[in-house]
Formats: sequence, structure tokens, C-alpha cells
Amino acid sequence: MTLQPNVLILTEAMAATGLGHLSRCQALKAAFEEAGCPVTVWLNSDGDVRAQVGEVGYLHGDWRLRPDLLTAAGAYPIVVADSYLASDELLLALAERVQVPVFLDDTVRMAYPRGVVVNGAPGAENLPYAPNESCYFCLGPAYAHLRPPFLATKSYSVREQVTKLLVSLGATPPISVLNGLLEGLHTRMPDQNLVAVVPSGYAYSKKLPSSLLLLNGLSAEGMFQTMQETDLAVAAGGQTLLELVRVGVPTVAWAFAPNQRPNVVGLSDRGAVYALPESATIQQVADAAFVLSNSYNQRQLLNTSCEAVFSDYNPQRLPELVLRLVQYPQWQPN
Repeated sequence: MTLQPNVLILTEAMAATGLGHLSRCQALKAAFEEAGCPVTVWLNSDGDVRAQVGEVGYLHGDWRLRPDLLTAAGAYPIVVADSYLASDELLLALAERVQVPVFLDDTVRMAYPRGVVVNGAPGAENLPYAPNESCYFCLGPAYAHLRPPFLATKSYSVREQVTKLLVSLGATPPISVLNGLLEGLHTRMPDQNLVAVVPSGYAYSKKLPSSLLLLNGLSAEGMFQTMQETDLAVAAGGQTLLELVRVGVPTVAWAFAPNQRPNVVGLSDRGAVYALPESATIQQVADAAFVLSNSYNQRQLLNTSCEAVFSDYNPQRLPELVLRLVQYPQWQPN
């Protein structure tokens, strides 16, 4: 068996950045390991996340501050960077030092000098990335980062009656918004069973109604199972939204941050989500969920469109490309 090159993934997961970076890096870790590559994740995180992921396969600490980072990274033929906190200067230095640098990008952050630029958001194909013969651009849901449970073939069916509504606004939503949305949904649909994925330590602002279940710290398998049991969802525009679409759950999508807009717009253009603008009020979100809960046909249409989003998806597409580049003499650091 041919020994595949080592891969280093540089990323972060903490209260300031949420868990989306970690989720997609875990998906990428699994894909490279499936291709036979030993993978190490260097994770800049807080204590809760460190306890969640453990030590095996992970280095912990703020890699941005390590004076030997470039030397350490240069020892790996493949380095993946998925970071909002790293400076442009540091990413540019990595591009020059590493044989095959891979950059996960959401916002056309910079003109990358060389490497593989990956944006798996639906609609990323239409973003204004500057052509560069020293870069490979891997854009759109064919290059999405789906965790292993979500690689399964579709088995979700739309049920005629909505009996369970899932709310997931990401790992670090504004608490006032989360409280307001849960209250608004409960008021609009008082008999509906609500399941909310919430941050660790979250406490609902009022007395918890019997129809509201709070979940936190779900594994990928736990999230997949929760989605399978869900009839309708309200979600922000991050990694969880892509996973909901992969499962086929009819979803009201409401972006909170600019980096989430491509996901929501791209999925809306494909007819796969019921999209709301960033300016939507909590009442409008609750109203949209109510309307969708009472339209079996519309939920079926969303579900059908969800199937098409990932029709060209292959988790090995990116590892295969990167491993080919490692073999090319011209892909050597300057």
C-alpha cells in the first residue's frame, strides 16, 4: 500500500467563531483519512471544545502565536487553513512555505497567490474570485464539507403532518435572538413540539414549556438522527443548514452574518430552502415557519430540490485533487 502524505489542518472553534470551522474540518479530516492520509488538526479553541474533541489526532493551542509555525507547517506536504482569526499576512506566508496549501474561504477574503481555494457554498461559483494560474478553485456544493453521517444516501421522507420543529441558529447565536425566536415560535404554534440546539450553558429566559426540548453538545451522529426525526427546521446559514439540506429537511433559512449569505442565497436560488432576508423580524420568521408547516406540497417541493443540490457531491473529489498536486514538481514552495 502506498504511503500517503501527512496533512495538517489549522482551524479554530470558540465562542467568538462558533463551531462551523471545526465541523467542516472534521469532515475534511475524515475525507483525507479515507484517502489514506494521516491527519493532524491544530485547533485554537476554548476549554469546552477541547474536552469535546479530545486529544487523539489534535494539537491544541493558538497556532497563530507559535514562532515556529511556518517551520512546523512546512514539514507537512499538505496544509489546510480554515480561519477567520489568522491574519492575511500569515496565510500568505503559509502559501509560500507549504507544498500544497489549501484555503477554506467563505467571502473571497483575498487574492490567494497559490494553492487550492475551496468554497463549498451553493452559489460560490458566482463569487468574484480573480483568475490565477497558480490556484485551483473548488467552488460550489460539489466541494462541500459533510461529516460522515451525512454521506449516507437519502432516506428522509416528508411527513404530511408537522409534529416536530427543529431550531438551530449556530453555536453562538445572540441569546436575545434565540430567546425571542423560541418564544415567537411557541406563541405562533403553541401545540408544536420544538427542539432547539443551543449553546452549552444556555437557559431559556422564561419557564420552559413542556413542548420545548433543549439539546447541546450533539455529536455528528446525534445531529443526523435529530434531523431525521424533524419535520421542519428554522436555521441560520452556516454548516448546519447544508446538513439539513443534505438530509432533505424542509427549512426556513435565516442568515445572521455576511459569510452565511452565499449559503442561503445559493440554496434559495436552487429552490431548496424557504429563505428570509437578514432584515427579517422574529415575527416574520415565526410566520414563515407557520405557513410552511401548513403546506405539505411546499415542503415536498423543498425536499425534492434538496436532492439536486448534492447530486454531484463526492467527498473524495478534493483529496484526490490535492494528492495529485503533491506529485507535480511545479507544486513546490518558493
